[in-house]
Amino acid sequence: MIEGWLINVIGALALFALGVVLMLADVKLGTGLVSLMGTACTFMAVVILAPLQAPPEKQEFVLMIRNVIMACGIVAAGFFAFVSYKAYEAKKLKKKVDISTLVGERGVAKTDINPRGVVNVGGELWSAIIEGEDYIAKGEEVEVAGYDGITLIVRPSRRGEGEKATFKWRPA
Repeated sequence: MIEGWLINVIGALALFALGVVLMLADVKLGTGLVSLMGTACTFMAVVILAPLQAPPEKQEFVLMIRNVIMACGIVAAGFFAFVSYKAYEAKKLKKKVDISTLVGERGVAKTDINPRGVVNVGGELWSAIIEGEDYIAKGEEVEVAGYDGITLIVRPSRRGEGEKATFKWRPA
């Protein structure tokens, strides 16, 4: 038969494990709320163990379990708070490109375009189709003539010899 104090220890360990699982789930969800619930579960595990009156010979074991859970909970909460903060910042920084602003810009063919390929315009890779020409070789400079959905329509660049490629950022 399991003694009463041992049931509390097992329950606290299960609550701690649930808290860790919730924090890991929040990495995928990225909301921060689930991580907060996971942190609450880990601290509840400590609360369950704090007033626990185990037999004198088991007090050291219960104290060790409580301290390990508390340390792991603090480290996990800090880690997941950091990850949630970074995920929030990354979502906030995502720029939205209005594809129509790319018309007239110049870039470089990253693959051969015959008639489809990939181009780098403004530091981003885009699917592209060629306008009117048969072929654009990898590495050649291209100019955006238009777009079809999220595919750029490009042609070989017609710039003079002395000019350099530039990209002017225009927010959407």
